[in-house]
Amino acid sequence: MDPTDAFRGDYIQVNLEAETVPESRLDRSAIEYFARHKGGELTVYALLKKDEAGICHVKTVSAEKPRGGIYLKGKAWEDGDQKVYIDYHLDKFFVPQHAGKEIEQAATKGALQQW
Repeated sequence: MDPTDAFRGDYIQVNLEAETVPESRLDRSAIEYFARHKGGELTVYALLKKDEAGICHVKTVSAEKPRGGIYLKGKAWEDGDQKVYIDYHLDKFFVPQHAGKEIEQAATKGALQQW
């Protein structure tokens, strides 16, 4: 059975590289928050930087909204293993009915170019 949302239809879920960030990319505001609130959740802003191929990667993560640049807003929490997980709500894509399972299988095989 395809993954299905009762109101919006079939979807696929993806894991984005930007959802798992090393603690070394946190700025002072995020470090201080996590130091004070162990196990807490924080609204963060992930400032992105494009590489030579034009692909964006997380440069820094802050508790303060950037004044400029490309960034994503999300909810972050620490895992206790030198990583921060960030939920941007970008991990679910709705697809044509009954196509979700086929697309997930193609992704597993690295064959998403057709989609």
